[in-house]
Amino acid sequence: MTDTQSSIDPSDRVRDSTVRFQRFLEEEVAPLEKELAGLRVGTPSQPHHDEAGRMHPAVWEARREVQRRSGALGFYAPHIGTASGGGGFNRVEMHYVEEYVYRHSGLGLGLAALAWTEGPYPATERISAGLRERYLRRWSKGS
Repeated sequence: MTDTQSSIDPSDRVRDSTVRFQRFLEEEVAPLEKELAGLRVGTPSQPHHDEAGRMHPAVWEARREVQRRSGALGFYAPHIGTASGGGGFNRVEMHYVEEYVYRHSGLGLGLAALAWTEGPYPATERISAGLRERYLRRWSKGS
């Protein structure tokens, strides 16, 4: 195997993360999805809307709860550098994480666990050190 081939193999931290993430989906996310289904407010990918046309509050709160739990377990914002409170995964590692999440969570609540739409994005890492400490580190933890 060449150096190029081995550099795209999943890293140990990706393998560890996917094992832990599977447990997270089973123990934390599945019960929330079941609860949402019982409320009949739509799904995370197709929520019903409130009177103002916004995502149903129960779906929004379930997404936020997944974000908070994910952040507490160190899953939220894996694509953000560790100095900014994220996981520090590089693009190759994120490819494996993303593939895993889509295969095992689909468009369910599990997607909210990784800060892809409501969380920080790489450009936010360019802010000042003061703003990074005040806002970004907390945001990178799903808070």
